[in-house]
Amino acid sequence: IHIMIGIVFALFAASHTAAHICDIHRFGKADEEDIYALFGERVDPPETYAGRWGYMLSTRAGITGVIMVVCLTVAYSFAFNRRKHFNRFWYTHHLLLVMLIALCFHGTGNLLEHFQSVYWVIGPLVLYAIPRVWRETPLSAMFVEKMEVKKGDVVQLRLKKPRWFAWMGQAGTYGFLNVPEVSRPEWHPFTISSAPSDEYVEFHFRRVGKWTGKVHDLFAAKADEA
Repeated sequence: IHIMIGIVFALFAASHTAAHICDIHRFGKADEEDIYALFGERVDPPETYAGRWGYMLSTRAGITGVIMVVCLTVAYSFAFNRRKHFNRFWYTHHLLLVMLIALCFHGTGNLLEHFQSVYWVIGPLVLYAIPRVWRETPLSAMFVEKMEVKKGDVVQLRLKKPRWFAWMGQAGTYGFLNVPEVSRPEWHPFTISSAPSDEYVEFHFRRVGKWTGKVHDLFAAKADEA
């Protein structure tokens, strides 16, 4: 669903950007009477075509629009090879947050009508920020009951199920794992492999990248020490 929403979002963003490029082109060639009839005294357009392009791109809508296009282009470019270069994908994907913040201010210039985007974006941003902030606190820490390296470079990680997991975790969902001994800022998503009735939360993942390789080696070393 997340990927499907991302594709639809990209299509709408591309069509929105193309429409604005056409609008600025028409703005550059329009008569001053037509411009003032549409915008009133909110604009003071230059006389040349190039000057009008520069004028529109220097407005609040233009600046935030360029920021959003750059963020989307970079973030989506690294999404196609996320398994091989997960860190690049993970960090550039956060440019979409910058894009959403820019979207909040995109229409505040009120060139055509009163802006509304902030009312649609601020709620989802707050809902997104709550779990992101929460998981950076000690409240999200879970006690490790078992860690074992199995055949085929498969890592088994069993965590003690906290009280809140009964209403937050569901069968078939995924959880973000962070191993501070490997990398403090890195969080990686894995499917939960334990059943809802189990008294623990369990993950199984294979050594396929740098982070999983480091976790594999860490668990193997701890097993040898034990």
